[in-house]
Amino acid sequence: MEPGTPIRTLRLLLIEDDKEDHHLTRELLGEVWGTRYEFTWSRTFDAGLKALVENSHDACLVDYRLGDHTGIDLLQAARSHGSRVPILFLTGQQEQSIDTAALKAGAADFLIKGSVNGAAIDRAIRYAIERAAAQHGAAEGKVRLAGFGAEVGRALTCRGGVPEILGMCAQAIANYLRVELIQVHVFNPKRGDLELVSAAGPLAAHPPSAHPAAVDFIQGEPFLSCPAAEDHRLPDPAWIGSHGIVSAATYPLMRAEHLLGLITLYSREALSNLSMNELGSVAPGIASYLARLSLEAQVRRTQQLACVEGMAAGLAHEFKNNLMVIRTHVDRAMEECPGGSRVLEPLGHICTVLESANRLAQQLMAFARPGPMIPRPTQLNQTLTAMRPMIQGAVDQRVVVNLRCEAAQPTILGDSGMLQQVVINLAANARDAMPDGGTLTLATGNVRIDASQAATNPDATVGEFVRLEVTDTGSGMAPETMARLFEPFFTTKPQGKGNGLGLLTVFNIVREHSGWIEVRSEPGKGTSFALYFPLCREPVAEPAPPTPPSLPPEGRDVQGRGEVVLVVEDEPVLRIAAEQSLKRANYEVVVAGTGQEAIKAWEARGGRFDVLLTDVSMPEGMTGTQLAAHLLKENPRLKVILTSGYAQEMLDQDPGCEEAHFLQKPYPPSLLPETVGKCLGI
Repeated sequence: MEPGTPIRTLRLLLIEDDKEDHHLTRELLGEVWGTRYEFTWSRTFDAGLKALVENSHDACLVDYRLGDHTGIDLLQAARSHGSRVPILFLTGQQEQSIDTAALKAGAADFLIKGSVNGAAIDRAIRYAIERAAAQHGAAEGKVRLAGFGAEVGRALTCRGGVPEILGMCAQAIANYLRVELIQVHVFNPKRGDLELVSAAGPLAAHPPSAHPAAVDFIQGEPFLSCPAAEDHRLPDPAWIGSHGIVSAATYPLMRAEHLLGLITLYSREALSNLSMNELGSVAPGIASYLARLSLEAQVRRTQQLACVEGMAAGLAHEFKNNLMVIRTHVDRAMEECPGGSRVLEPLGHICTVLESANRLAQQLMAFARPGPMIPRPTQLNQTLTAMRPMIQGAVDQRVVVNLRCEAAQPTILGDSGMLQQVVINLAANARDAMPDGGTLTLATGNVRIDASQAATNPDATVGEFVRLEVTDTGSGMAPETMARLFEPFFTTKPQGKGNGLGLLTVFNIVREHSGWIEVRSEPGKGTSFALYFPLCREPVAEPAPPTPPSLPPEGRDVQGRGEVVLVVEDEPVLRIAAEQSLKRANYEVVVAGTGQEAIKAWEARGGRFDVLLTDVSMPEGMTGTQLAAHLLKENPRLKVILTSGYAQEMLDQDPGCEEAHFLQKPYPPSLLPETVGKCLGI
């Protein structure tokens, strides 16, 4: 032993019924260098058990034979009474079966009297103490880790807001790992970045100016930096140095390969992989909590959207009926006014406003009940090039429109009409952001999205995509505006300048094409909408050039020959207008307000009708298509005209109505006799 080495004192309980063996053991251990033993001697089983239960000794040497008892009996009794003292057995003879039984029962060692010296006994005692301490520490660690997990679990089930709940989790982590700062960040899919939500620890009030939570820094795996001062990837080295930070770490909160959040921690001690594993024991629970929040938010948005869609559909339908009534009276007034009348000009203005109102109603209906998508392989470059006049027409002449189309001719499986609607809506949005003019750029390109890129957006997936980026040099948007960008009826435009449906329509169409949208914007720095569509490798047919929608024709003078028309319309004014228009064209007309009334009228005339004109949406449980299908069974030669505020492709046709003609409301009353004439071949 080196001079100056400290002498360690150990408290040893010696349970031995033989006085001479007791003295011999004391003499052997008294000769050991570096350890001084304080002995307690118990001669009986009961006295030894009482001393063991007190847990006041570092180790115990027990003679295997104690009268009627054995050392194993004593060991089992001691453990059952809560004794944690390591017990070593001494025996006068070596018996393999006893040795094995003792070790299985939990004995620290088994020594043979007369075959070991003091140094061997001392070494066995010290090893037994060290093993017991390690086992006790491990057991305490398991208990402590279980308590840590339970504390985080309780926090996640508490009532409260997200910052409060994550704050309790952060405090539990800080207490358990004994670190200076814990920060919990949550991924914001609309902004595409991580937001600090909660923090805990002594430095929570004095955090670094930045954090290692940039999305491109996160690879989906835990990251530990030690020593932190030497890691140049970490931001704010001045803060790390001034606070004596030795370790910095990040632990991503993942669910199904999507990044939901991030835990960052800073410590003045050197953290190990064990600390990261302990943090990893609670991270999945926090990730599940964030995933549940995201799912609940999606459900709320879906329910909200369904409610708004239902309301929009009902309002738009009634609105179109009202427009039809106004259009009917305006057309009649214009017919009765003599040429050159001063009244004709204001009536023309009313018609212009009616057309604008009808377009708004159509947009509401498309939002509430979109028509079926007709996907075809479409070259985005060709579509944009053909649309350029339409795009320029949608923006101010002071806005310069640039097309930057990739030479690779990116192809998607899309509905050309829907894609045109997306582009025009985004162009109109850009126009409003550039009231004094600017530049609108539409760029296309093929891109490959890998797992790390897809993890930054819950709507994104891995694969090959076509990106359409629409960028303006306008006023840009604040973060609070971007957070509500795709909410129904949300708009920042002045009253009368926007209805809050344009961008939502864009969002729905892109989603229906299995794509997603990413938005970048800052106040004063313009806005960029990046739309991602799955790449299509099917051949593309030459697209027809897009044409702006045309107004319905005003009709020609068609006179009937006394044919009988059954008009079914639940709106009295429209019913009367249709009746008068057809009577003036020499048709016999029978009117009904519901499907049941129509059936009664049919039966009263024995089914002698030539044409059925019916609104699709009617009260009392029978739709116009159901009525038509029923009457066609009675008379297959019956001609059918369906009317509705919805576009024809948005209606659910009943079997047997495939050949029906269609008039979309509001239509000029003069168009009705012409349509009836076409049905009859006049």
